[in-house]
Amino acid sequence: MEWFATWDVPQYKEWAKKADYGYLLAIMNEEKAIYRCARAKLIFQDHGLPEFHVLDEVLVKSREEAGKRIEIWKATD
Repeated sequence: MEWFATWDVPQYKEWAKKADYGYLLAIMNEEKAIYRCARAKLIFQDHGLPEFHVLDEVLVKSREEAGKRIEIWKATD
């Protein structure tokens, strides 16, 4: 399955890809002087809210660097 955008606002962007457990997420969050990039699992259960597990987290200094990191993760998953 292909990646699709789940959030697309200037300070926060998120993409998801369907997986057996739920969804694999790629996240870019703009903070004051940095961009926080994360790769995470959104794991659905039989009941209750899904669980969120961060797999990787990277801090970079520019939107360009953050975009490159996200594209690398999306290309390898």
